[in-house]
Amino acid sequence: MTPSKAYSTNAIFKSFILIIFFTYLPFVYAVNVQQFSRSNSLTFEMIEDARLSSSHVINHYEWLFNLGISYVDEPLTIKNSDNSKQIDSIVSSMQSIHLGAAYYLKPWWQLAINTSLSNFENNLDKTITEFQDIDLKSKFRIYDSKKNAFTLMPVLSIPLNGGETAILDKANPPENYGTDEVLSDSGLGYGLFLIYEHLFRYFQVSFNLGYKLNSDAKFVDNLGVIHIDKSEVLTAGIGAYLPVHKKIGLNIEYLQNFTNPIFSGDVNPAELFFGASGGLKENIHGFIGIGFGNFFSDNDGNDFRVVAGLKFTPGTLSKDIKQNSNKYKSKPTKIVEDYKKDLCKKAYLFGDSNAITILFKNDSSIISNIQKNRLETIIRTVRDRDFDIQSIKIFGHTSTVGSTQYNKELGLRRAKKIQSFLTERDVSSHKIEIITSLGENELLEPESEIENKKVNRRTEIHFKLIPEYRGCYE
Repeated sequence: MTPSKAYSTNAIFKSFILIIFFTYLPFVYAVNVQQFSRSNSLTFEMIEDARLSSSHVINHYEWLFNLGISYVDEPLTIKNSDNSKQIDSIVSSMQSIHLGAAYYLKPWWQLAINTSLSNFENNLDKTITEFQDIDLKSKFRIYDSKKNAFTLMPVLSIPLNGGETAILDKANPPENYGTDEVLSDSGLGYGLFLIYEHLFRYFQVSFNLGYKLNSDAKFVDNLGVIHIDKSEVLTAGIGAYLPVHKKIGLNIEYLQNFTNPIFSGDVNPAELFFGASGGLKENIHGFIGIGFGNFFSDNDGNDFRVVAGLKFTPGTLSKDIKQNSNKYKSKPTKIVEDYKKDLCKKAYLFGDSNAITILFKNDSSIISNIQKNRLETIIRTVRDRDFDIQSIKIFGHTSTVGSTQYNKELGLRRAKKIQSFLTERDVSSHKIEIITSLGENELLEPESEIENKKVNRRTEIHFKLIPEYRGCYE
Protein backbone atom coordinates (compact mmCIF):
# COMPACT_ATOMS: atom_id res chain seq x y z
CA MET A 1 0.00 0.00 0.00
CA THR A 2 1.19 3.50 -0.75
CA PRO A 3 -0.07 6.79 0.59
CA SER A 4 -2.74 8.93 -0.93
CA LYS A 5 -1.65 12.40 -1.81
CA ALA A 6 -3.59 13.76 1.12
CA TYR A 7 -2.80 17.30 2.09
CA SER A 8 -3.36 19.66 4.99
CA THR A 9 -3.18 23.45 4.98
CA ASN A 10 -2.29 25.89 7.75
CA ALA A 11 -2.11 29.71 7.24
CA ILE A 12 1.43 29.49 8.58
CA PHE A 13 2.50 25.94 7.78
CA LYS A 14 1.23 22.53 6.73
CA SER A 15 2.45 19.60 8.78
CA PHE A 16 2.70 16.18 7.18
CA ILE A 17 3.52 12.83 8.80
CA LEU A 18 4.12 10.13 6.16
CA ILE A 19 4.45 6.46 7.17
CA ILE A 20 6.69 4.60 4.72
CA PHE A 21 7.93 1.10 5.30
CA PHE A 22 10.91 -0.72 3.91
CA THR A 23 11.35 -1.23 0.21
CA TYR A 24 8.79 -3.71 -1.25
CA LEU A 25 6.80 -3.54 2.01
CA PRO A 26 3.38 -1.85 2.24
CA PHE A 27 3.20 1.69 3.65
CA VAL A 28 0.54 4.29 4.48
CA TYR A 29 0.29 8.09 4.68
CA ALA A 30 -0.85 9.69 7.93
CA VAL A 31 -1.51 13.40 7.88
CA ASN A 32 -1.86 16.26 10.34
CA VAL A 33 -5.18 17.78 9.27
CA GLN A 34 -4.83 21.30 10.65
CA GLN A 35 -6.85 22.65 7.77
CA PHE A 36 -8.02 25.95 9.09
CA SER A 37 -5.51 27.89 11.19
CA ARG A 38 -6.62 31.19 9.83
CA SER A 39 -5.02 34.42 8.80
CA ASN A 40 -6.18 37.34 10.90
CA SER A 41 -6.63 39.41 7.77
CA LEU A 42 -10.09 40.32 6.56
CA THR A 43 -8.78 39.52 3.09
CA PHE A 44 -7.00 36.21 2.91
CA GLU A 45 -8.23 32.80 3.97
CA MET A 46 -4.83 31.12 4.28
CA ILE A 47 -2.20 33.67 3.32
CA GLU A 48 -1.16 36.00 6.15
CA ASP A 49 -1.36 39.74 5.51
CA ALA A 50 1.05 42.59 6.19
CA ARG A 51 -1.80 45.06 6.93
CA LEU A 52 -1.52 47.79 4.32
CA SER A 53 -2.87 51.08 5.62
CA SER A 54 -4.53 51.75 2.24
CA SER A 55 -5.91 48.24 1.77
CA HIS A 56 -9.14 47.53 -0.12
CA VAL A 57 -10.57 46.00 3.05
CA ILE A 58 -11.32 47.48 6.46
CA ASN A 59 -8.35 46.77 8.70
CA HIS A 60 -8.46 49.50 11.33
CA TYR A 61 -9.68 47.20 14.11
CA GLU A 62 -7.76 46.52 17.32
CA TRP A 63 -9.57 43.26 18.29
CA LEU A 64 -10.51 40.41 15.96
CA PHE A 65 -12.38 37.18 16.73
CA ASN A 66 -12.82 34.26 14.30
CA LEU A 67 -15.52 31.62 14.38
CA GLY A 68 -15.68 29.15 11.52
CA ILE A 69 -16.55 25.64 10.42
CA SER A 70 -14.99 23.35 7.84
CA TYR A 71 -15.42 19.97 6.20
CA VAL A 72 -12.46 17.97 4.84
CA ASP A 73 -12.94 15.06 2.46
CA GLU A 74 -10.98 11.85 3.24
CA PRO A 75 -7.93 13.39 4.91
CA LEU A 76 -6.29 9.98 5.47
CA THR A 77 -6.43 6.99 3.09
CA ILE A 78 -4.60 3.77 2.21
CA LYS A 79 -3.66 2.82 -1.37
CA ASN A 80 -2.25 -0.20 -3.09
CA SER A 81 1.46 -0.77 -3.68
CA ASP A 82 1.60 0.73 -7.19
CA ASN A 83 -0.25 3.89 -6.08
CA SER A 84 -3.11 3.27 -8.52
CA LYS A 85 -6.06 2.37 -6.31
CA GLN A 86 -7.50 3.60 -3.04
CA ILE A 87 -8.15 0.62 -0.74
CA ASP A 88 -9.37 2.07 2.53
CA SER A 89 -9.97 5.32 4.41
CA ILE A 90 -8.44 5.73 7.84
CA VAL A 91 -10.42 8.98 8.21
CA SER A 92 -13.23 9.39 5.68
CA SER A 93 -14.14 12.96 6.64
CA MET A 94 -13.48 15.56 9.29
CA GLN A 95 -15.61 18.40 10.62
CA SER A 96 -14.09 21.24 12.66
CA ILE A 97 -15.05 24.33 14.59
CA HIS A 98 -12.31 26.95 14.37
CA LEU A 99 -11.60 29.59 16.99
CA GLY A 100 -9.17 32.49 16.80
CA ALA A 101 -8.47 35.86 18.37
CA ALA A 102 -6.03 38.69 17.65
CA TYR A 103 -5.19 42.00 19.30
CA TYR A 104 -3.08 44.96 18.17
CA LEU A 105 -1.06 46.20 21.13
CA LYS A 106 0.26 48.89 18.81
CA PRO A 107 -0.67 49.71 15.23
CA TRP A 108 2.47 47.83 14.17
CA TRP A 109 2.36 44.96 16.70
CA GLN A 110 -0.23 42.19 16.81
CA LEU A 111 -0.65 39.10 18.98
CA ALA A 112 -2.86 36.20 17.84
CA ILE A 113 -3.95 32.74 18.97
CA ASN A 114 -6.01 30.04 17.26
CA THR A 115 -7.01 26.41 17.52
CA SER A 116 -9.75 24.05 16.31
CA LEU A 117 -12.08 21.47 17.79
CA SER A 118 -12.26 18.61 15.30
CA ASN A 119 -14.46 15.54 14.99
CA PHE A 120 -13.84 12.45 12.88
CA GLU A 121 -14.48 8.72 12.82
CA ASN A 122 -11.57 6.36 12.13
CA ASN A 123 -11.79 3.04 10.32
CA LEU A 124 -12.31 1.23 13.62
CA ASP A 125 -15.63 3.10 13.90
CA LYS A 126 -14.34 5.10 16.83
CA THR A 127 -15.43 8.73 16.99
CA ILE A 128 -12.77 11.19 18.13
CA THR A 129 -13.49 14.80 19.13
CA GLU A 130 -10.40 16.68 20.30
CA PHE A 131 -8.57 19.99 19.93
CA GLN A 132 -5.81 20.60 17.42
CA ASP A 133 -2.53 22.24 18.40
CA ILE A 134 -2.59 25.84 19.62
CA ASP A 135 -0.83 28.35 17.35
CA LEU A 136 0.58 31.56 18.82
CA LYS A 137 1.68 34.36 16.47
CA SER A 138 3.13 37.83 16.82
CA LYS A 139 3.24 40.23 13.88
CA PHE A 140 5.70 43.12 13.66
CA ARG A 141 5.11 45.46 10.72
CA ILE A 142 8.59 46.72 9.88
CA TYR A 143 7.69 48.78 6.81
CA ASP A 144 4.51 50.38 5.53
CA SER A 145 3.82 52.73 2.66
CA LYS A 146 0.69 53.39 0.64
CA LYS A 147 1.21 50.38 -1.63
CA ASN A 148 3.77 48.16 0.13
CA ALA A 149 4.08 46.59 3.55
CA PHE A 150 6.50 44.10 5.15
CA THR A 151 5.79 42.17 8.33
CA LEU A 152 7.84 39.70 10.37
CA MET A 153 5.84 37.02 12.14
CA PRO A 154 7.37 34.61 14.68
CA VAL A 155 5.17 31.59 15.36
CA LEU A 156 4.96 29.05 18.18
CA SER A 157 2.88 25.85 18.03
CA ILE A 158 1.95 24.18 21.33
CA PRO A 159 1.14 20.47 20.93
CA LEU A 160 -2.11 19.12 22.41
CA ASN A 161 -1.48 15.60 21.13
CA GLY A 162 -5.01 15.27 19.78
CA GLY A 163 -6.50 12.58 17.56
CA GLU A 164 -4.29 9.59 18.29
CA THR A 165 -5.35 6.94 15.79
CA ALA A 166 -4.17 3.43 14.92
CA ILE A 167 -2.97 3.21 11.31
CA LEU A 168 -3.98 -0.16 9.96
CA ASP A 169 -5.29 -1.92 6.89
CA LYS A 170 -8.39 -4.03 7.55
CA ALA A 171 -7.38 -6.57 4.92
CA ASN A 172 -7.25 -10.26 5.76
CA PRO A 173 -5.13 -10.55 7.82
CA PRO A 174 -5.20 -6.94 9.11
CA GLU A 175 -1.89 -5.08 9.32
CA ASN A 176 -1.11 -2.49 12.01
CA TYR A 177 1.60 0.01 11.12
CA GLY A 178 1.62 2.06 14.31
CA THR A 179 -0.25 5.07 15.63
CA ASP A 180 -0.39 8.74 14.63
CA GLU A 181 -1.71 11.85 16.35
CA VAL A 182 -3.81 13.04 13.43
CA LEU A 183 -4.56 16.45 14.97
CA SER A 184 -1.12 17.25 16.35
CA ASP A 185 2.50 17.81 15.37
CA SER A 186 3.45 15.98 18.59
CA GLY A 187 6.04 18.54 19.61
CA LEU A 188 6.81 22.20 20.14
CA GLY A 189 7.16 24.02 16.83
CA TYR A 190 8.61 27.45 16.17
CA GLY A 191 9.54 29.51 13.16
CA LEU A 192 9.67 32.87 11.44
CA PHE A 193 7.73 34.19 8.45
CA LEU A 194 8.23 37.18 6.18
CA ILE A 195 5.00 38.64 4.77
CA TYR A 196 4.90 41.12 1.90
CA GLU A 197 1.79 42.84 0.61
CA HIS A 198 1.40 45.07 -2.44
CA LEU A 199 -1.56 47.15 -3.56
CA PHE A 200 -2.34 47.48 -7.25
CA ARG A 201 -5.04 49.69 -8.70
CA TYR A 202 -7.74 47.05 -8.86
CA PHE A 203 -6.48 44.29 -6.54
CA GLN A 204 -3.91 43.48 -3.89
CA VAL A 205 -1.52 40.56 -3.42
CA SER A 206 0.21 38.96 -0.47
CA PHE A 207 3.31 36.75 -0.35
CA ASN A 208 4.50 34.39 2.41
CA LEU A 209 7.92 32.91 2.98
CA GLY A 210 8.60 31.06 6.22
CA TYR A 211 10.76 28.50 7.95
CA LYS A 212 9.46 26.17 10.67
CA LEU A 213 11.32 23.86 13.06
CA ASN A 214 9.83 21.01 15.08
CA SER A 215 12.16 18.29 16.26
CA ASP A 216 9.26 15.90 16.96
CA ALA A 217 7.61 16.24 13.56
CA LYS A 218 8.76 12.80 12.45
CA PHE A 219 7.14 9.42 12.00
CA VAL A 220 8.76 6.45 13.69
CA ASP A 221 7.38 3.04 12.71
CA ASN A 222 6.81 0.06 15.00
CA LEU A 223 10.44 -0.97 14.51
CA GLY A 224 11.77 2.41 15.63
CA VAL A 225 12.89 3.49 12.15
CA ILE A 226 12.42 7.15 11.13
CA HIS A 227 10.92 7.14 7.66
CA ILE A 228 9.88 10.77 7.12
CA ASP A 229 11.44 13.81 8.78
CA LYS A 230 9.33 16.98 8.83
CA SER A 231 11.43 18.71 11.45
CA GLU A 232 12.33 21.48 8.98
CA VAL A 233 9.67 22.94 6.67
CA LEU A 234 9.96 25.80 4.21
CA THR A 235 6.58 27.36 3.33
CA ALA A 236 5.78 29.63 0.39
CA GLY A 237 2.42 31.11 -0.49
CA ILE A 238 0.84 33.72 -2.72
CA GLY A 239 -2.68 35.15 -2.66
CA ALA A 240 -4.64 37.80 -4.56
CA TYR A 241 -7.75 39.71 -3.50
CA LEU A 242 -10.12 41.42 -5.93
CA PRO A 243 -12.89 43.72 -4.68
CA VAL A 244 -16.02 43.33 -6.79
CA HIS A 245 -18.28 45.59 -4.73
CA LYS A 246 -17.76 48.05 -1.91
CA LYS A 247 -18.56 45.24 0.57
CA ILE A 248 -17.65 42.07 -1.34
CA GLY A 249 -14.33 40.63 -2.54
CA LEU A 250 -12.93 37.45 -4.09
CA ASN A 251 -9.61 35.81 -3.32
CA ILE A 252 -7.49 33.05 -4.83
CA GLU A 253 -4.50 31.55 -3.04
CA TYR A 254 -1.80 28.94 -3.47
CA LEU A 255 0.22 27.46 -0.61
CA GLN A 256 3.13 25.01 -0.87
CA ASN A 257 5.52 23.33 1.57
CA PHE A 258 9.04 22.20 0.75
CA THR A 259 10.92 19.36 2.48
CA ASN A 260 13.05 16.53 1.19
CA PRO A 261 12.34 15.20 -1.36
CA ILE A 262 11.18 18.59 -2.67
CA PHE A 263 9.35 17.39 -5.78
CA SER A 264 7.42 14.52 -4.20
CA GLY A 265 3.66 15.08 -4.53
CA ASP A 266 3.05 12.71 -1.63
CA VAL A 267 5.45 14.44 0.74
CA ASN A 268 4.84 18.04 -0.35
CA PRO A 269 1.28 18.47 -1.63
CA ALA A 270 -0.17 21.94 -2.19
CA GLU A 271 -3.58 23.56 -2.08
CA LEU A 272 -5.34 25.95 -4.44
CA PHE A 273 -8.02 27.93 -2.63
CA PHE A 274 -10.93 30.06 -3.89
CA GLY A 275 -12.90 32.24 -1.51
CA ALA A 276 -15.32 35.11 -1.15
CA SER A 277 -15.77 37.52 1.74
CA GLY A 278 -18.14 40.34 2.50
CA GLY A 279 -19.10 42.91 5.09
CA LEU A 280 -22.39 42.04 6.81
CA LYS A 281 -22.03 45.04 9.11
CA GLU A 282 -19.12 47.36 9.74
CA ASN A 283 -17.72 45.09 12.47
CA ILE A 284 -19.00 41.72 11.22
CA HIS A 285 -17.42 40.00 8.22
CA GLY A 286 -18.51 36.75 6.58
CA PHE A 287 -16.44 34.38 4.44
CA ILE A 288 -16.83 31.17 2.44
CA GLY A 289 -14.34 29.18 0.40
CA ILE A 290 -13.25 25.87 -1.09
CA GLY A 291 -9.75 24.43 -1.40
CA PHE A 292 -8.60 21.78 -3.89
CA GLY A 293 -5.70 19.38 -3.50
CA ASN A 294 -6.25 16.00 -5.11
CA PHE A 295 -9.59 16.87 -6.68
CA PHE A 296 -8.51 15.91 -10.20
CA SER A 297 -7.07 12.55 -9.16
CA ASP A 298 -9.71 9.83 -8.90
CA ASN A 299 -7.67 7.49 -6.71
CA ASP A 300 -6.63 9.80 -3.88
CA GLY A 301 -8.42 11.05 -0.82
CA ASN A 302 -8.66 14.57 0.52
CA ASP A 303 -10.08 16.00 -2.71
CA PHE A 304 -11.37 19.20 -1.17
CA ARG A 305 -12.20 21.19 1.95
CA VAL A 306 -14.97 23.74 2.38
CA VAL A 307 -14.98 26.53 4.94
CA ALA A 308 -17.37 29.22 6.16
CA GLY A 309 -17.49 31.56 9.10
CA LEU A 310 -17.62 34.99 10.64
CA LYS A 311 -15.10 37.54 11.87
CA PHE A 312 -15.99 40.09 14.52
CA THR A 313 -13.85 43.23 14.87
CA PRO A 314 -14.86 45.43 17.82
CA GLY A 315 -12.89 48.62 18.39
CA THR A 316 -10.88 50.65 15.90
CA LEU A 317 -7.19 51.28 15.58
CA SER A 318 -7.71 54.97 14.92
CA LYS A 319 -9.54 55.34 18.24
CA ASP A 320 -6.66 53.57 19.93
CA ILE A 321 -4.19 56.04 18.41
CA LYS A 322 -6.18 59.01 19.70
CA GLN A 323 -6.90 57.72 23.19
CA ASN A 324 -3.34 56.61 23.80
CA SER A 325 -1.47 59.40 22.03
CA ASN A 326 0.47 60.24 25.19
CA LYS A 327 1.83 56.70 25.37
CA TYR A 328 3.41 57.13 21.95
CA LYS A 329 5.74 59.89 23.21
CA SER A 330 8.10 57.35 24.71
CA LYS A 331 10.03 54.61 22.93
CA PRO A 332 9.31 52.82 20.71
CA THR A 333 7.05 55.56 19.36
CA LYS A 334 8.59 56.67 16.10
CA ILE A 335 6.80 54.06 14.02
CA VAL A 336 3.43 54.99 15.48
CA GLU A 337 3.98 58.75 15.30
CA ASP A 338 5.20 58.58 11.72
CA TYR A 339 2.28 56.33 10.83
CA LYS A 340 -0.31 58.77 12.21
CA LYS A 341 1.49 61.81 10.81
CA ASP A 342 1.79 60.34 7.32
CA LEU A 343 -1.77 59.02 7.42
CA CYS A 344 -3.38 62.33 8.35
CA LYS A 345 -1.47 64.20 5.69
CA LYS A 346 -3.72 62.30 3.29
CA ALA A 347 -6.97 62.81 5.22
CA TYR A 348 -8.22 65.38 2.69
CA LEU A 349 -8.45 65.07 -1.07
CA PHE A 350 -8.63 68.78 -1.87
CA GLY A 351 -6.58 70.98 0.46
CA ASP A 352 -8.57 70.94 3.70
CA SER A 353 -11.79 69.52 2.26
CA ASN A 354 -13.30 66.33 0.89
CA ALA A 355 -16.12 68.13 -0.93
CA ILE A 356 -16.23 69.96 -4.25
CA THR A 357 -18.83 72.41 -5.62
CA ILE A 358 -19.61 72.68 -9.35
CA LEU A 359 -21.59 75.75 -10.48
CA PHE A 360 -24.31 75.86 -13.16
CA LYS A 361 -25.94 78.63 -15.15
CA ASN A 362 -29.53 79.68 -14.48
CA ASP A 363 -32.10 77.01 -15.36
CA SER A 364 -29.40 74.73 -16.81
CA SER A 365 -27.94 71.29 -16.10
CA ILE A 366 -25.21 71.64 -18.74
CA ILE A 367 -21.66 71.66 -17.39
CA SER A 368 -19.78 74.68 -18.69
CA ASN A 369 -16.28 74.38 -20.17
CA ILE A 370 -14.77 76.14 -17.16
CA GLN A 371 -16.43 73.67 -14.76
CA LYS A 372 -15.47 70.74 -17.02
CA ASN A 373 -11.81 71.74 -16.74
CA ARG A 374 -12.24 71.93 -12.98
CA LEU A 375 -13.82 68.50 -12.92
CA GLU A 376 -11.00 66.98 -14.98
CA THR A 377 -8.48 68.15 -12.37
CA ILE A 378 -10.67 66.79 -9.58
CA ILE A 379 -11.08 63.43 -11.32
CA ARG A 380 -7.32 62.98 -11.61
CA THR A 381 -7.07 63.32 -7.85
CA VAL A 382 -10.01 60.96 -7.30
CA ARG A 383 -8.51 58.28 -9.54
CA ASP A 384 -5.14 58.57 -7.79
CA ARG A 385 -6.82 58.20 -4.39
CA ASP A 386 -9.41 55.62 -5.43
CA PHE A 387 -8.33 53.11 -2.78
CA ASP A 388 -8.78 55.74 -0.05
CA ILE A 389 -12.34 56.65 -1.05
CA GLN A 390 -15.11 54.65 0.58
CA SER A 391 -18.16 56.40 -0.90
CA ILE A 392 -19.28 59.37 -3.00
CA LYS A 393 -22.48 61.39 -2.54
CA ILE A 394 -23.80 63.87 -5.14
CA PHE A 395 -26.32 66.56 -4.17
CA GLY A 396 -28.00 68.83 -6.71
CA HIS A 397 -28.99 72.39 -5.61
CA THR A 398 -30.79 75.36 -7.18
CA SER A 399 -31.61 78.97 -6.47
CA THR A 400 -35.12 79.99 -5.48
CA VAL A 401 -36.13 81.08 -8.99
CA GLY A 402 -39.00 78.86 -10.19
CA SER A 403 -41.35 76.55 -8.31
CA THR A 404 -40.20 74.21 -5.55
CA GLN A 405 -41.09 71.12 -7.62
CA TYR A 406 -39.32 72.40 -10.73
CA ASN A 407 -36.21 73.19 -8.69
CA LYS A 408 -36.28 69.70 -7.19
CA GLU A 409 -36.26 68.22 -10.70
CA LEU A 410 -33.58 70.65 -11.91
CA GLY A 411 -31.34 69.76 -8.98
CA LEU A 412 -31.66 66.06 -9.79
CA ARG A 413 -30.74 66.65 -13.44
CA ARG A 414 -27.63 68.51 -12.31
CA ALA A 415 -26.66 65.68 -9.92
CA LYS A 416 -27.11 63.03 -12.62
CA LYS A 417 -25.08 65.09 -15.09
CA ILE A 418 -22.18 65.11 -12.64
CA GLN A 419 -22.59 61.37 -12.04
CA SER A 420 -22.35 60.65 -15.78
CA PHE A 421 -19.30 62.89 -16.13
CA LEU A 422 -17.51 61.02 -13.32
CA THR A 423 -18.35 57.48 -14.42
CA GLU A 424 -17.49 58.17 -18.06
CA ARG A 425 -13.99 58.99 -16.83
CA ASP A 426 -13.51 55.77 -14.84
CA VAL A 427 -14.47 56.97 -11.39
CA SER A 428 -15.71 53.83 -9.57
CA SER A 429 -19.46 53.81 -10.12
CA HIS A 430 -20.12 51.38 -7.25
CA LYS A 431 -18.77 53.95 -4.80
CA ILE A 432 -21.44 56.49 -5.70
CA GLU A 433 -23.95 55.87 -2.90
CA ILE A 434 -26.32 58.82 -3.22
CA ILE A 435 -27.51 60.90 -6.19
CA THR A 436 -30.25 63.22 -5.04
CA SER A 437 -31.67 66.73 -5.27
CA LEU A 438 -32.11 69.18 -2.42
CA GLY A 439 -33.56 71.78 -4.79
CA GLU A 440 -33.77 75.20 -3.14
CA ASN A 441 -33.80 73.82 0.41
CA GLU A 442 -30.13 74.40 1.28
CA LEU A 443 -28.91 77.77 0.07
CA LEU A 444 -25.28 78.70 0.52
CA GLU A 445 -26.14 82.41 0.53
CA PRO A 446 -29.42 84.25 1.13
CA GLU A 447 -30.79 85.57 -2.16
CA SER A 448 -31.53 89.15 -1.16
CA GLU A 449 -28.87 90.05 -3.73
CA ILE A 450 -28.98 88.67 -7.26
CA GLU A 451 -25.27 87.74 -7.18
CA ASN A 452 -25.96 85.20 -4.45
CA LYS A 453 -28.19 83.20 -6.77
CA LYS A 454 -25.10 82.15 -8.79
CA VAL A 455 -23.45 80.28 -5.89
CA ASN A 456 -26.71 78.49 -5.06
CA ARG A 457 -26.98 77.01 -8.58
CA ARG A 458 -24.61 74.18 -7.89
CA THR A 459 -23.94 70.47 -7.39
CA GLU A 460 -21.91 69.33 -4.41
CA ILE A 461 -19.76 66.16 -4.54
CA HIS A 462 -18.90 64.75 -1.10
CA PHE A 463 -16.18 62.12 -0.75
CA LYS A 464 -16.05 59.89 2.33
CA LEU A 465 -12.65 58.29 2.96
CA ILE A 466 -12.12 54.80 4.35
CA PRO A 467 -12.37 54.33 8.16
CA GLU A 468 -8.56 54.36 8.41
CA TYR A 469 -8.77 58.17 8.39
CA ARG A 470 -11.45 58.58 11.08
CA GLY A 471 -8.95 59.43 13.79
CA CYS A 472 -7.75 62.39 11.73
CA TYR A 473 -11.13 64.12 11.99
CA GLU A 474 -11.92 63.51 15.66
